[in-house]
Amino acid sequence: MGQTVFFVLIGIWVLMDFYLVLFYNHRQNGSLEEKYSKYWMIFFICTGMLSGIFLSESAKQAWLEPFSWFRYLSVLFLLGGIIFRWLAVRQLGTMFHSNVGTVKHHRLVTQGVYALVRHPSYLGLLLNFVGVAIAFSHPISSGTAVLIPLLGILLRIRIEEKVLKERFQAQYSEYMKTSKKLIPWIY
Repeated sequence: MGQTVFFVLIGIWVLMDFYLVLFYNHRQNGSLEEKYSKYWMIFFICTGMLSGIFLSESAKQAWLEPFSWFRYLSVLFLLGGIIFRWLAVRQLGTMFHSNVGTVKHHRLVTQGVYALVRHPSYLGLLLNFVGVAIAFSHPISSGTAVLIPLLGILLRIRIEEKVLKERFQAQYSEYMKTSKKLIPWIY
């Protein structure tokens, strides 16, 4: 049962992200400066999710074990990650795009989930990675499920923050002083 719920949530997450990358707000008027980091993120995410299982036979065996109460936490993390990411995207509305850049009518959003962290959609992804790591329940596959995708997120954040600093200048610098990048109250 646990693995079924887990895979249903993974399916929802993947479909949502395919929709965001392929269809959401693709007819924008604006300056979308960078278009390729999303592909690097997809590479890092897929590599992180799959490499642990392919690297270790014991990781495959751990995955086949019945879901314990601890592994059911993965469902909560996945559900929380999906909801949090969708809230971040919905809050930006027409300003969200899978490419990095700003649109003609872009304004800096600092309320709602953006008051918690500057990159809440990536926090949603990070919650998903932690959920996958809990479900894998193995040091190798769990570690790769979080650490490798995190590299992709940090790369993308660096690119986005450069663009946002150029566009919003002092306003974004002030926002950076009063908010955390990815993890509330920590980082």
